[in-house]
Amino acid sequence: MIGVVELNDAGVLVASGGSELLESPGYLAFEGKNMHVGAAAAQRVKLIPTQTQYAFWEYFASDTLPTGQLPQTGLKHADLAYRHLERLWSIVGKDLKQLVLCVPADWGRAELGLLLGICQTLKIPVRALVNVALAASAAPQPGRTLMHLDLHLHRLVLSTLDQGPWLSQAAVESTREVGLLRLLDGWAFAAAGAFVQATRFDPLHQAQTEQQLFDRLPAWLAAASGSRQLSLSVEHNGNTVEARAPSQIFRDAAEPLYRRMAEFVGSHVAGGDPVSLVISPRLAALPGVSEELAALPDVELIPGGRLDFAGVLNRLYLPRDAGQGGAVNVTRIPWFKSEEQANHQAPGTARASAPTHLLHEHTAYRLASGQPFVVGAGVQQNDGLKLVGGGVGERHFRLRQEGGGWLLEDLSGGATRINGEALEGRRAVAAGDRIQLGNPAQELILIAEAAAVRSPSAAS
Repeated sequence: MIGVVELNDAGVLVASGGSELLESPGYLAFEGKNMHVGAAAAQRVKLIPTQTQYAFWEYFASDTLPTGQLPQTGLKHADLAYRHLERLWSIVGKDLKQLVLCVPADWGRAELGLLLGICQTLKIPVRALVNVALAASAAPQPGRTLMHLDLHLHRLVLSTLDQGPWLSQAAVESTREVGLLRLLDGWAFAAAGAFVQATRFDPLHQAQTEQQLFDRLPAWLAAASGSRQLSLSVEHNGNTVEARAPSQIFRDAAEPLYRRMAEFVGSHVAGGDPVSLVISPRLAALPGVSEELAALPDVELIPGGRLDFAGVLNRLYLPRDAGQGGAVNVTRIPWFKSEEQANHQAPGTARASAPTHLLHEHTAYRLASGQPFVVGAGVQQNDGLKLVGGGVGERHFRLRQEGGGWLLEDLSGGATRINGEALEGRRAVAAGDRIQLGNPAQELILIAEAAAVRSPSAAS
């Protein structure tokens, strides 16, 4: 089973089969001999601040931490990232055979190389790396500049995307003037002000109540999006301290940072060019941020839902042995094309070139010139693809080259379908055609070499 990991220190997400397995923010806390990771560490950041670290992903490829920041002197940021990944892999590794890593859009060779080195040491089988801005942007925006905006703990990252035949990144900019931590600090201060006004008690003056404030902020922010009044509470000396406040306090507290965010985006928009801006789900969930960004001239906002992890895999046409000789660094990916779009495309239209690979479950098998390619339950590896399942014949169908194109031939007696329609005999096929067989149905997709990600170890 292939898993997908989104590396963002605001919350490292691990998913498989379209379902999220876990989310772990980029925090580590050392308490005696115990090491707390993710949410458990974040819940101690105000209680043991000198023993908690949450900048290791931000400064991932730099050298050592400031002296005395942690009891383990001389630790590098990469050492802490290693421990974070080690803990995550200990939880999900037994169920996953390979990983695709969705990495920050502004990471370069140093960060990617270090990440792969850590994964190799931990024996984490990485199949591919893909820029998260590419993975999150599925639909083309004709006549508009396509951009992607993502929020991390310490920075904001803006990608400008190239809308060619394949989606790629044209430019990337980042700023540390805006990050989730700065926003959280502002919101905590606003909530504390509500307590002071209502009760004269300031929860920021004691570590235990300050930690509660930060722990409860996510729930209060979620409530702020649907309610004008908020009920806030913390526990202190066995008593519940309560305060009511208008939800507007959170928007007001974030306004200076939202304004800086909008200025940052606006400064990288070419004058007069209409922009489609995809915003990450972390941004879309924050109260008032969408309204601030939507007010930018010539900017159309595309709120992002949770990253479509299954869709990411479906768009990564990986060679058969990708990951065996080193992970593939995916720098461009095809646009998403839904099954409905494929099924309603008229046969014989000039929508695509001749296929070069047959895609099955994220693995691309090369169609060798002059050699038939057979699919079925009894097929030997040198002859094609062995595919086992209900209703799959020993030799179910064959692809063979004729002239400059390829023909699909049914060998099953009518149990092969092409783009949802029963195949009778044989027919010419093109890249983009979808072949279905078996019960329950299994699907294979014909793709062109330009869309197949290549690496030094690509199947030949």
